Amino acid sequence: MNLYQRVALSNPTAAKGVIKNFGYDIRTNNLAHALRLLVANEGEEALRAVVAIHPDKDLILECYQENKTTKKEDCGCKDKHDHKDNSKELMYYNATGQMTEAQKQAQLTNTFLIAASILILGALLIKNK
Repeated sequence: MNLYQRVALSNPTAAKGVIKNFGYDIRTNNLAHALRLLVANEGEEALRAVVAIHPDKDLILECYQENKTTKKEDCGCKDKHDHKDNSKELMYYNATGQMTEAQKQAQLTNTFLIAASILILGALLIKNK
């Protein structure tokens, strides 16, 4: 069941109201399809209006806010090591903590491409002067 079906089945009166608020007439018996077309035509503003009448909106927001506000518990180590967030740095490493050969090659290739782009840009700038 997608977003539009859930909203249309749980609160058809509000769904019809959203469609009418955007100046559209409902010419179909498929309210979920009408909501999908409304969002396709009107964009983000219509999507926000549909989400505002979603029956599980409060639960979804509550779960999302819990994940965002979860704090790390004290590890009890009395600052024996650095507690900074290394998640961005560690996402490139495997279980041994070392970069794999494929990751090293990818990093080398990216470096080469950036250097080549800078050289080409410099050559173009010199040529245009």
